[in-house]
Amino acid sequence: MLTSSLLVVGGVGIGVALYNRRGLLANKTRASLSTLSSVIDTIVPSAVTSTNQGRATDQSGAIDLNIDQAIGQLATKKPTFDKQLTRLISEIDSLALQSHHRPFAELDIDNREALLNTMLNPSGQIVARRNLRMLRDTVLDMFFSRHEGHRLVGYTLPADYSHY
Repeated sequence: MLTSSLLVVGGVGIGVALYNRRGLLANKTRASLSTLSSVIDTIVPSAVTSTNQGRATDQSGAIDLNIDQAIGQLATKKPTFDKQLTRLISEIDSLALQSHHRPFAELDIDNREALLNTMLNPSGQIVARRNLRMLRDTVLDMFFSRHEGHRLVGYTLPADYSHY
């Protein structure tokens, strides 16, 4: 059974899915689920996040398209993916607390982007970098495989694929 709740982070409501008992995501705290949603929202920001941070846009973001829920469902099916997410979330929050004295989800988008870029730096921890790349690639694959992602890059389906 899949249930969901709404978390409010920095005045912005973020839908967070709580997954079935078999998935390790069900054992995560609200804070770690909020971190995961904030990371996903940093990778492909929503219009709300962008507007709140002074970046005008009308595009749908990953959270708007429920990609956070899709990531959670994927984690319930793939225990290795879930373990990588668990470790990544812990590392991201630890780094945020070290460098900003606040959890990742409470940082503004500029600081979140900077922190994630630091983790992607070749001088950073190799496991954290690999896990962040894995999550980033998964989020981007999910986003750009949807119609909203197609529109963002100007892709239009061929006329004979109207049922697609």
